[in-house]
Amino acid sequence: MSSNLLKSKYNLEVLLVGLTFVLGTAMLWWVSSLGLTRALTDQNAHLNAAKLAFDSMTPGISQIGFWPPLLHILMMPFTLFNSLYQSGTAGAFVLIPALALASVFLYRLALLYTNDKFLSFVAALLLITNPYVLYYSVTPMMEILFIANLFGVAYFLALWLKEDKLVYLLVSGIFISLASLSRFEGLILIPLVGFIVLIQLVKKKKGYSEIEAVMLLFSILAIIGAVGIMIYSWIFSHNPFTFTGGSWLRNPPEATYLTKHDMLASFKYMLYASFYMLSKPLVYLSLVSFGVFALLSGKKFNSVAVLAVLFSPFVFIATTLFSGTGSIAVADLPPYDFFSNERYSLTWVGFVILTPILLISLITYYFTRSDKKWSWYTGYMLRNTMAFALVLVAGFQLYRVSYADQFSVIRRNINSPLPSQVQVINYLLKNYDYGKILITRADNDPILAQSNVPLKEYIYEGNYIYFDQTKDEPWLFARYVIMHNPEDNDAWSVANEVIMRKWGENGQFKQYYDLVLENSQRRVYKINDAKVRAMALRQHLDVSQIPSINRNIAWWDPTDIYAKIDNTNHVGAGGVSLDVKKK
Repeated sequence: MSSNLLKSKYNLEVLLVGLTFVLGTAMLWWVSSLGLTRALTDQNAHLNAAKLAFDSMTPGISQIGFWPPLLHILMMPFTLFNSLYQSGTAGAFVLIPALALASVFLYRLALLYTNDKFLSFVAALLLITNPYVLYYSVTPMMEILFIANLFGVAYFLALWLKEDKLVYLLVSGIFISLASLSRFEGLILIPLVGFIVLIQLVKKKKGYSEIEAVMLLFSILAIIGAVGIMIYSWIFSHNPFTFTGGSWLRNPPEATYLTKHDMLASFKYMLYASFYMLSKPLVYLSLVSFGVFALLSGKKFNSVAVLAVLFSPFVFIATTLFSGTGSIAVADLPPYDFFSNERYSLTWVGFVILTPILLISLITYYFTRSDKKWSWYTGYMLRNTMAFALVLVAGFQLYRVSYADQFSVIRRNINSPLPSQVQVINYLLKNYDYGKILITRADNDPILAQSNVPLKEYIYEGNYIYFDQTKDEPWLFARYVIMHNPEDNDAWSVANEVIMRKWGENGQFKQYYDLVLENSQRRVYKINDAKVRAMALRQHLDVSQIPSINRNIAWWDPTDIYAKIDNTNHVGAGGVSLDVKKK
């Protein structure tokens, strides 16, 4: 194969990659100028999970959290640069390349079924000009990384279905593991693709031994990601299924109960969210296109199987809505007026784009197979007109959402940093001097990410023994304490915010702390140095060894800190013998 031919084969893919980086860079500048790089709670949480692995009281792999960890692992090197972490742009260095990879996979997948470079390029163009695809490719969120791996699954599965080469199936299995490590939706690919593979092997009348061997090889590669997450969860939480959810989830209760045990409502909420993420015309067109394509297409199994893979995220999310483990809120449906998790619907973008492209290709084929010149011209005129119409719809949505509306859906999102959190952030930016901050991270990731305090200065749930130790006697270890305001009576906080539950109305705690900020949802306390020193003198404690009032104590060994503070076996401030705690 000559170099010119090789260049001709890949020049559109190179163009797609270049366009993706240009559009991604432009969107990164625009989103940053709008101040929306860290507008969602989860954006801050993902940044924290990546950086805490090396910037924490207890650095290490235990800090990446109980989400699928691939994004956090890939962002770690970029969060080493504090400017990228503080600005929230660390995610773009991972996700713009992921979007470029997704565009190439989608182009190749469309080309595999249409044999039409023009239509395949249009398919990829629809992906990289979607405003929310671009938004989530420049902010630290999981959707684009998952989409790239999902497209990898679909493309290599399609190659295997067409050419029956084992290597393609094994690569598809690897991408299933990567998808499982990217987002929870990846888990549905294990049984779905496994079922498709089994049907194909049976259809081809493979022998039992060959079916067993192929299924075993594929399954091993496909489940590595899920098994890895389960092992991690078991080691760090003693429950292999911790990653599937827990009490830390803060789903809006109104949105959750409206879909729970109601499949029709679950599909409706998912569909309405898709109207915002993918555009209503394209969503409706994709559903109609799939029905028509399924009726007219001759060889259905291969194409329908791949479309099922691309549609699987829709089914997975709808199932979580039905079970009550997930929630979506859009302004058009009860409880109205806000958005939450609407981005979940972005993950089936491949199905929404590919189905009309396949239908246009099929219509073109029916016209151009005729020997009559007028039919040939009509077919290509229809193809170009319909493709141009799709590009116009995509261009209008890009303009409307990103420029005219300036991502109003993101601004109206219930997960955006709350005013109460912003006030705490501003207080720390202006007043933090030194020392540890006791906080529950589950409800306060924006504070950690945006207050410009090194993460190693926070003591939170993931610090295990440090958190338990500081929670028991905060005045010895924490210079600041941030808790939920007990007067708010927030149901989630009452059930889960352990700092508020233990010290919110405790008189002993208030002996040693001054309330320096209070709003409707948050309280910030700062240590009263004089009162802690007076307590230490009364009880003959070594003042120089108490972390909460000593700038030079940035770290301590939790197993011997009590011995350093108290060598005289006196009773500690909490009414419990420090010598007993030391033991």
